[in-house]
Amino acid sequence: HRASPIHSKLEYLKSRFLREYYSFCGKLCSFVENRIYFFSQRRKNMDKEPEVLDMNGASPLQKGLAVFLMIMSLLYTVSPIDLAPDAIPVVGWLDDVGFLVTATMNAVQQFTKDQNSAMVKILKYAKWFMVIAVVIAALLLGGLIAAIVALVVK
Repeated sequence: HRASPIHSKLEYLKSRFLREYYSFCGKLCSFVENRIYFFSQRRKNMDKEPEVLDMNGASPLQKGLAVFLMIMSLLYTVSPIDLAPDAIPVVGWLDDVGFLVTATMNAVQQFTKDQNSAMVKILKYAKWFMVIAVVIAALLLGGLIAAIVALVVK
């Protein structure tokens, strides 16, 4: 039997959405892989350089960026426009909390006086763990939406 024009259009949209989603996932994985390589090379070079103690906190640019990110995350949290709508329990709040906690950890990290302290090093890794966790959660949500769309179209 011949498919209706609406069914054909839905199939086209589903396939295009899935292509875009897979393309995005591939680009994201490539980006993360490049960042891991960059930081591993940077770490090797840092081991060769003498350690300089910075007792004044991060640079003014890094502190200013931390304040800007904190303000933007607060605005994002109160904004009705979200990656995941707040009407969806837990998932809707996950992106808000993720951005807010990450920005807070970044601000604490940048404003700590001794940049070589253990707390700063722990915050650095915890901050990147939060970023990765939020990205993975967003990708899983995108996959869930794709699966729902695929089931509805069938």
